[in-house]
Amino acid sequence: MKQNDLLFLLISSAILVTVWVAFSIIHASLTSSISPIVGQELSPIAASFDAKMLTVLASRTKITPASVLLLSPSPKPTIVPVTPILPFVQVSIITPVASSSAQSGTQSATQGGTKQ
Repeated sequence: MKQNDLLFLLISSAILVTVWVAFSIIHASLTSSISPIVGQELSPIAASFDAKMLTVLASRTKITPASVLLLSPSPKPTIVPVTPILPFVQVSIITPVASSSAQSGTQSATQGGTKQ
């Protein structure tokens, strides 16, 4: 590239960036708006303090926050034996008894429909 071409690119880029920044500033100033409520909230407060009010605030009763109360040591837990809720039930084993459908000669119960 020749030196004149490089100078042309440099000047063109500088003009483009300057115009871009200028239009961005103009666009931001025209499109942004502050509502009256926000403007009132952004207004500075008075720099003077009422000494009488500071004295009243200093003489207030001290209140312990709940977070400090939670940090107090808690009593150690004690181990208590647990009794079962349901009483123990003994299960007796039921032995099978021959019914009237059993064969009359053997008087034995059948399992699964087959004779043992």
